[in-house]
Amino acid sequence: MKAKDCRKGSYIIYNSQPHKVLDSYYHAPGKGMPVVQLKLRNLVTGLSTEVRFNSMADVEEADIFFTEAEYLYEEKDECYFFIHQTSEILTIPSKNLEHEKKFLLPNTKVQLIKFNDNPLGIQLPAKVELTVIETPPEIKGASVTNVGKPAVLETGLQTTVPPFITQGEKIVVSTEDGSYIGRAEKK
Repeated sequence: MKAKDCRKGSYIIYNSQPHKVLDSYYHAPGKGMPVVQLKLRNLVTGLSTEVRFNSMADVEEADIFFTEAEYLYEEKDECYFFIHQTSEILTIPSKNLEHEKKFLLPNTKVQLIKFNDNPLGIQLPAKVELTVIETPPEIKGASVTNVGKPAVLETGLQTTVPPFITQGEKIVVSTEDGSYIGRAEKK
C-alpha cells in the first residue's frame, strides 16, 4: 500500500517490525512532493515514534490476526488472557498494555493481536463500563450543562464526569481517550 493510504488504526511493517498507526497527517506543500507524517507504536517494544514518508512511497502492510479472548488477571508484569476457541491461556507483557490496562477488568472481552503467531497486544471494545470509586459529593441542582468534576474509576483511570455522578455508580467510558460517555444501564 502507499503511505498516503495509512490511516489511524492500520498496521504496517517499519524497520522490520510490526507497528500500529496511532495518527496520520497528510501535508501537500505548494512546491515539492506531498508527505505523510505517521505516529507509530511498535507492537513488539511498545515504543512510539514519528516518521515521514513521501506520500507515494510503498509501505508494507503487517499481516496481523485477531483472536477473540477474555482478560483474566495481571501477575508478575504479565497479563493473562483466555482463548475460548482453543482453550489456551496466553500472556502479554504488562508494559505492552500500558494504555489498555486502564480499561481492563477480569472477564473483559478483547481482540488479541497476533503477528507471526505471537500475541503482541489487544484491541479493546469501543467502550467499557467501570465503577466510580472516588469523586467529590453530588452538587444540588447540577445539570448536564454544568462543568464536570474529577473521578477515579475502579481500574485507577482518572476522568471527568458530570456533577450528578456519585461514588459507587457505574458509568460508560470511551476506551480511545478515557472520556465519560454516560451512565451504565441498570441491570
